[in-house]
Amino acid sequence: QLADLAIRSAAGAERALAIGNAALFDAYRLQFREHFPTQRWRLAQMAQRGSGPAAFALGVVALHGVFEPPGVEAACRHFETAVARGYGDAKFRLSQCVAKADSVRAAVLMREAADAGHPAAAERVGRDCLEAKPQDAQCAWDRLTLAAAAGRPSAQSLLAWMYTQGTAGRAVDPARAARLYQQAARAGDVAAQNNVGELYETGRGVAADPRQALDWYREAAEAGFAPAQFNLGRLYAAGT
Repeated sequence: QLADLAIRSAAGAERALAIGNAALFDAYRLQFREHFPTQRWRLAQMAQRGSGPAAFALGVVALHGVFEPPGVEAACRHFETAVARGYGDAKFRLSQCVAKADSVRAAVLMREAADAGHPAAAERVGRDCLEAKPQDAQCAWDRLTLAAAAGRPSAQSLLAWMYTQGTAGRAVDPARAARLYQQAARAGDVAAQNNVGELYETGRGVAADPRQALDWYREAAEAGFAPAQFNLGRLYAAGT
């Protein structure tokens, strides 16, 4: 039972990263470190007996250095084992493991992970579709919508941009774009914070509010986002 809880904790840590929630990831990692240090041997036994989830948990522990410094090679071996034993949730990590050695296999694994609903994989595939030549706007729309709905701030920000452009034949929708930018901004996405500042400065999708614009620019600027630093500087220079 403790080993099963350890597996859930490792999977929870990966889900937290998949939706871009660093604080939740840290909580899961601390939980694993405090409550399951004696379970690695049991997870190893379970993996040897054919458990894909146990192999994945071992990979997560190794990748993120839960007990020792991060070990990418060891983590990748565990992710390979997990996928070989039918554990699809390991495909996203395995795709990253094999990207340099086998880009074709990496792309297939990433797309399969996206098809299964992995938010980070869905965003990655969506970005690739958006940047492809020729662009596959419908693919980008579908994947980024999935990732944004899962709560991934960077996907929400990019999907908001697509609403401002009317990508994939959709009508331009400033109000929906503003809502997505605000979601991402509140979650800490600095590009979205800068964009929310621009919305409040120009009144696109929201009521114009120079003070809110300044506050959002400042938040992103203090995080080191150069475009927001420039925009904040503009407002100060103009005495806004």
